[in-house]
Amino acid sequence: LKLTHCPTSPDRNSSLVVQSKMADFGTGKRSRDRQEEDMMDDSDEEELTLDQADDMEDVQVELDLVDLEEKDYHSTKQFLLNYLDGKVFLTTDLADLIVTRKEIGTSIRVNGTDDSYGFVSVLNMHHHAGVKAILEIRNHMLQKCADKATRDVLVSLFTDSSKGLGLLLNERMVNIPDALAPPLHQNLFDEIAIAFNTEKAAAAPGTQLYWDIENYIFITTIYLESLPTRVPTGKRNKQQNEESLYRYQKAEDEIYLKHASVRCEWAGRKVPHAMTGVSLTEMRVLAVVNRSKIPVILKELAETYPPPDSATVLSDGLVG
Repeated sequence: LKLTHCPTSPDRNSSLVVQSKMADFGTGKRSRDRQEEDMMDDSDEEELTLDQADDMEDVQVELDLVDLEEKDYHSTKQFLLNYLDGKVFLTTDLADLIVTRKEIGTSIRVNGTDDSYGFVSVLNMHHHAGVKAILEIRNHMLQKCADKATRDVLVSLFTDSSKGLGLLLNERMVNIPDALAPPLHQNLFDEIAIAFNTEKAAAAPGTQLYWDIENYIFITTIYLESLPTRVPTGKRNKQQNEESLYRYQKAEDEIYLKHASVRCEWAGRKVPHAMTGVSLTEMRVLAVVNRSKIPVILKELAETYPPPDSATVLSDGLVG
């Protein structure tokens, strides 16, 4: 993935031009009639194979960060299909909640089109506790985190409505450049701050505010690669030990996870790395980050992935 330019925008919408191997995933080109969409089999996901990756050609596209709109409903729903590890749940309800929250949320689009390459948003889990999709996500988190101490913390977070709990939803195509992460997340938390101040100014004293969020909880995917350690000459008959290497599908995950107060993980499927063919174990990770850590995370993101000027940036994004 070659990032050729990343201009800074004075408003919430920003853009960058990337030259990349891109595949036609069909987002933004299918019917937007929800009644017809919801009858589609959610399990019919197309996966990008290594052969398909070889067939892709280099194209240059300009990606815009724009407000989520109702026309992002279908693509948002598609990005959520595997959120619960392939378990079927009410993605229709969840996508509806996401695209109808007008005050926050960002869609990554190709300039001049409705094609969405990802999105980021936050939902207050206490406010939407009665929504079945939110209940399904909560139950999945409790089921996957088997450690009793972790489960007890999660139960407390889910039940103590005096401390807002934000579900951070951050999904995008795997070959989006790392340099997009800082403005994407800076935009998100700038919007939350504005929404909180606006809500607080209009609310009566003592009112529970939607955007008064104490903790953020999310599920993401990282990859665990097992590498044989070097064996000295003359000892090659002995069984080799293995060391593990984490690979992060989204650049910001490493920084968020470093500052997490709660973390649990579970193994997913085995997938080949797009460039090397090395077998990777997909790890699903749940994490909780306190809002006090958000400024630190945003600062580290900006310092780690600064927008390049004329320099070329290469990325060996995972495909699978």
